[in-house]
Amino acid sequence: GYLPPEVAKVIFRPKESLDKLQASAEELKKKCMGMMTSYDDSKKARNAMAKINKERDEVDEKIEQLQSSSLPSEENYLADIQIDIWSYGVVMYQMLTGKDLFNCDVNDNLEDNQV
Repeated sequence: GYLPPEVAKVIFRPKESLDKLQASAEELKKKCMGMMTSYDDSKKARNAMAKINKERDEVDEKIEQLQSSSLPSEENYLADIQIDIWSYGVVMYQMLTGKDLFNCDVNDNLEDNQV
């Protein structure tokens, strides 16, 4: 089946806790500051710094997602009227058009042109 957007936000959000992510962000910040104070302008140092900055951006994005989410945790999420309406709409679409709502492959994964 298909998940309504409200449920997908709960199920596919980052699994790490906010505290753990914030500690990781602080550690990456310290690493970055340490590299900046040593000021090594070699290609290896620049690549390492770019890698740390990329990791930091990913962690910051996950932190933002967790802070902005007002949804319950996956374990506490119960079906509600929004899920029923979404499911009803999917079934009605398929019945009326004779087509699937999304183009999926054999494993029920979205095809590339749908993403």
